[in-house]
Amino acid sequence: MYSAAERDRDRVLGQINDMMYDVDEFIGEVLEEHGMMEESKRALLKVLDASVSPLVRELDFEELSKDLEESLSELFQKETPPPGTKIIHFGLRETAEGCSLYVVGTKKRELPEFRDSEEWDWVGPLGGELKMPALCALWESVSGGREEEWEVVLAVTLIVLKYYLAENAGDFLSMINLSSVKVTAGFDEGDLYELQLEEK
Repeated sequence: MYSAAERDRDRVLGQINDMMYDVDEFIGEVLEEHGMMEESKRALLKVLDASVSPLVRELDFEELSKDLEESLSELFQKETPPPGTKIIHFGLRETAEGCSLYVVGTKKRELPEFRDSEEWDWVGPLGGELKMPALCALWESVSGGREEEWEVVLAVTLIVLKYYLAENAGDFLSMINLSSVKVTAGFDEGDLYELQLEEK
């Protein structure tokens, strides 16, 4: 027979699982829809827990997109992926500072099974790390709350990447010196998401 404490624990776990499912579901939907970045931000806010949504609401997604563009430009000015690169991958991983976004590439048609640096055909300077301090700050702010940090940061990152690539596909391909490439993103050891890269 369940005690009152066990029932409360199961109810809370169920609520957390429901929230996690909502964010997972949102990630799939945002990659299929073709609205504006602010529309995706509003949709994300609807599925987040009330303790987290103010943190995401305060984020300037346009500023995040500019940070991404500047960081990519700086990285690719130093080194570009080799000819024949088939996939550019934006990876997220937990670090001592919170989390980091990095970019790597492979000449294979599928991503490596283990996403360690030695598995990639190309790893940019400094491990391909991109300067995205707002993502680290978001991770730290969400940490310890009811939402999973990685789900919130992943959702925000995918929104920013999707709309950056949609608006700058030609410039991105020119920057990496490739005529076509598949783009993926995801947390290390987590699900991967393919991002559309189509020149307008």
